Amino acid sequence: MDEAGGTAMALRPRGLVDFRGRERAPALLSYPADAVVVVSGLPGSGKSTLLRRWSEAAAAVDPRDVHVACEAVMPARVPYAVYRPWARLEHFRWLRRGVRAGGPLLVHDCGSRRWMRRWLARPP
Repeated sequence: MDEAGGTAMALRPRGLVDFRGRERAPALLSYPADAVVVVSGLPGSGKSTLLRRWSEAAAAVDPRDVHVACEAVMPARVPYAVYRPWARLEHFRWLRRGVRAGGPLLVHDCGSRRWMRRWLARPP
């Protein structure tokens, strides 16, 4: 049952599932153990918050975490714009490592890179 006392909706997504425009999103999402779930959306839409809440159930790759890790090893005087290409490469390396490790993987992606979406969607 859901909070309103009704029966909770469950969804077992396969392929692309877009929740925009739905009156009620499902209360439960169930994925296969080896799923790669990509969370995409506008800046500030809650992608990182959602991944943090889900991260107990699965590994998560968030570009903000990569940015913080890169920032930690750079001298303070070096602006992010200078090491952004390295941070993006690190993000891809974290993604590759997560995909190769198997098991569920949660990915925060801006969704604007077609090649990245194709790479993440390809069969293992």
